[in-house]
Amino acid sequence: MFISMRNALLWQLFYPDGKESLLFGTMHVRDKSAYRFVDTIKEKILLCNCYYGEIDLNEAGLSIKPEDYMMPSGVSLRELLPKRKYERMQKYLEKIIGIQLENFDMLLPLITINKIAESILTEDEALSLDHYLWLFAEQHSKACGGIESVEEQLELMKSINIDLQLRMLVKLCKNLSSYRKQVNTLKNYYENQQIHQLYKVTRSSLGKLKHDLLKKRNIKMARRIADIDLDKNFFTVGAAHLAGYYGLIRLLRQDGIKCKAINLNI
Repeated sequence: MFISMRNALLWQLFYPDGKESLLFGTMHVRDKSAYRFVDTIKEKILLCNCYYGEIDLNEAGLSIKPEDYMMPSGVSLRELLPKRKYERMQKYLEKIIGIQLENFDMLLPLITINKIAESILTEDEALSLDHYLWLFAEQHSKACGGIESVEEQLELMKSINIDLQLRMLVKLCKNLSSYRKQVNTLKNYYENQQIHQLYKVTRSSLGKLKHDLLKKRNIKMARRIADIDLDKNFFTVGAAHLAGYYGLIRLLRQDGIKCKAINLNI
């Protein structure tokens, strides 16, 4: 179902009690395309009192351990996959993207998928956009926090069936050229603030995980953004969370919050 709203990465939120905040769709990449609007966004952050990422990055740095991203009981990709299939995936990844599969052997397949997506894009900047904006807010004495807790994100990641994650990784490696095109398409959609298309491509790529990774998370994040007691907050979420029937903009409007698109091209 198409939901009528403008294509925009930045939205002004007007609460029924008179509070105002901003909501921005970001990307967890270092590609220069993600930084297109960064100067305007920094100006907006300076006008706010508090900054919220999807999670508290300081807490994440302290509490997330390497083993949190590992498969359970020391299981490896090499053990889970038939030898010929593993070697074929290894060959394709090295040839088309230039990464070594054995470097990700112990990681959860979803983490490996994210690493593959990041490797497709350029690393023009020292930090991913979401990390850069967090540090900018901190450096300018903004109170910082997370919409979701680190524990919630870790529990969600660990709750996803390993076999399902593995099938997604195998499918991706079978179609690496198509996946690379998809990642670059998402990058172009982001540059052009095409949040509807971003949502559709992301939703399709998640398959059976779209309920847990989009719908359920959006409902939870929208409720927390709606319930915030403070004024003049700057919220950042992955841009794919903005549009759609269960996107944050529609859910916030259902809670009585007026959402106004802000033109970043001015």
